[in-house]
Parts: sequence; C-alpha cells; structure tokens
Amino acid sequence: MSAECTYDYAVIRVVPRVDRGEQMNVGVIVSAVDRDYLEARIDPDLTRLLALDPSIDLDVVRAGLAIIPVVCAGGPAAGAIGDLPARVGELDPAVELVMQCRSGVRSGKAAVFLRERGFRSVHNLAGGILAWIDQVDPSQPKY
Repeated sequence: MSAECTYDYAVIRVVPRVDRGEQMNVGVIVSAVDRDYLEARIDPDLTRLLALDPSIDLDVVRAGLAIIPVVCAGGPAAGAIGDLPARVGELDPAVELVMQCRSGVRSGKAAVFLRERGFRSVHNLAGGILAWIDQVDPSQPKY
C-alpha cells in the first residue's frame, strides 16, 4: 500500500436563517477512500448559533448533528434507506423531514414511502447531495 493517500472533506453547516443567508460551520466529515476511512467531527458554537437566531431549538440542532457521526461510523445503528420500512415507527410524523442520498433517487422513493404512510412534511433533496454541491456549494468534494 502506498504511504500517500488522498483525503476529501465536507464542511457541516447549520443554516439558522435561510432568509438572511446566514450559516455557521459546525464540523467536518473527512474521508479517504483508499483507507476506507470516514469520520465526522462536530463542535458547534451554540452561543454564536443563538446569537444568529435566538428562536432556534438547540435540542433539535443537537439531535440532528448527533446522527452524523453515527452514520459515518456505519453499522446497524447508522440505518439505511432500505431499513426504512422496518423502522418507520421510530419517526415522528409531525416533524419536518428532508430525505437525502447521493443523487436523490433513493431518497425520493423514501419520501414517497413516508407520504403514503401519513407523513405530511417530507421533502426530498432534489438531485441529491451531488446537485446540492453543484447549486449551493461547489467548493465541496463530490463522492
């Protein structure tokens, strides 16, 4: 194996006020395909986040950010869109959900699945992460 390796990263941002264009970097996901490495490090400045939007629900932000390292670690706790039918009961139909995957196809199917089961506020990130990178943040690496 070569001593050199290419690492990619994606910045994790919280966007408390889309209407004002505000965002705050809260962490990073680092990957190295050659080394089968994927890790997330998250450390939000909650005081600054509250300064940007005093009405933000920090518990919701913490919960959303806490799942990212779990997904990066993989394994059964990370779940998968394919596990959705068996785990749909763990989701709250009253909470707004955004489904996402690499290209938007699998997450679109997941959104339809949830809507068919009474979830009213389910969205699909159209075009997936790849489209988001192209349209919102081209500085991010594609995977």
